[in-house]
Amino acid sequence: MFTGGDLFWAGLILANIFSILGLVQFYRLVEENHGASAAKWALILILVFPGAIFLHLIYTEPLFL
Repeated sequence: MFTGGDLFWAGLILANIFSILGLVQFYRLVEENHGASAAKWALILILVFPGAIFLHLIYTEPLFL
């Protein structure tokens, strides 16, 4: 097993992978509808929002993003 059976690290790695994939898809969606500049700023704003900390922790938010 990649994490040596440690569920904490497995959850943390999966949460971050899902966050990255969700943010890439979010960027593509905004870029398609509003252009690259708006997509860049939308991505920056979603990452600096205080609630974005939950995207990197072991919660369900990264999976549903």
